[in-house]
Amino acid sequence: MDQPSLKQKILFWIILGALSTFFAEVVAGSSQFPFFTLDGILIVFAVYSLHILVLSHILFNYGKPGFHAVFLSGMIFGMYEAYITKVLWAPGWGDATIVIGGVALVEFLVLVFFWHPLMAFMAPLFFAEALTSSGELAAGLPGSVRNFLGRHPYASAVTLAALAGFTKSLNSPSPEIALLSCVSNIAVVAGLAFAWSKTVGRKYALAQLLPDRKQGLLLLAALLALYVILGSVMNIQNLPGFGPQVLILAFYAVLFLLLFLSLKKQAGQAREETGPIAFPARLLLVASLVFTLTSIIAKPLLGQLLIPIVLLTWAIAVPLGLLASFLAIRDAISSR
Repeated sequence: MDQPSLKQKILFWIILGALSTFFAEVVAGSSQFPFFTLDGILIVFAVYSLHILVLSHILFNYGKPGFHAVFLSGMIFGMYEAYITKVLWAPGWGDATIVIGGVALVEFLVLVFFWHPLMAFMAPLFFAEALTSSGELAAGLPGSVRNFLGRHPYASAVTLAALAGFTKSLNSPSPEIALLSCVSNIAVVAGLAFAWSKTVGRKYALAQLLPDRKQGLLLLAALLALYVILGSVMNIQNLPGFGPQVLILAFYAVLFLLLFLSLKKQAGQAREETGPIAFPARLLLVASLVFTLTSIIAKPLLGQLLIPIVLLTWAIAVPLGLLASFLAIRDAISSR
């Protein structure tokens, strides 16, 4: 079987990291221009790229991953908000509303059970898979979700793009900054995807393009080094005492154990063979325009109403994330 070159794999890794950075940071408005500043490239892009590459390498090293293992991996991704940013202990946008054992509960639920599993991990992998010859991740989606997206692609794209635009608008300093951020960052991601389609295309499966065992170990070492460096300098004043750290470390241990059980279980299961999925250019253009337009006008148009709208979205998404985590736990520990 023909294998991709290292240059082709590195280009795909850059695309995967850019997608993760875009969905998690640009949509959230946390980083307006991560691809255009030194800090954005060396810190934000590096953090997201290394996490998604290492975790996706672990997933595919055990075969074609199911939805539960993908979701658990996304939760592990979100845990970087503890030791790197310290946000799970001390939110950077104000005092925590509810604190349990030193951990900010609301931020923990939003970031670990919703935002990072969906936006930093699942959505980027889903879009990146569309550039390949495989469709394992799409096949692993819950049937109801896959069928709904298939029957209503434009309604789904417009709705999700508008909700993303609400969040972007809420955290953007001005409509002008929101416009420039959307246009410039979409151009980067679209440019990378276009370059890939013209030079490589759907020649390889997703698993072939992810790091192999040796590359995965090197990237893991780089990720651990990043934890040590950033964890030692970023918001170090917010690093708590022993108790709150024990809770986070215990949750890490539980997540890794569940992921191990989930991957071990899926290794012996039959795999569904699927063809590649595709996102029509018109669909992506519509979604990009809706996202950009909503990012520009939502705050000026809705004013303070924008905050409860975004909070309502989170109030719906977090319980869905909790449900997904419950199903993942049940699947991992079940005997069948």
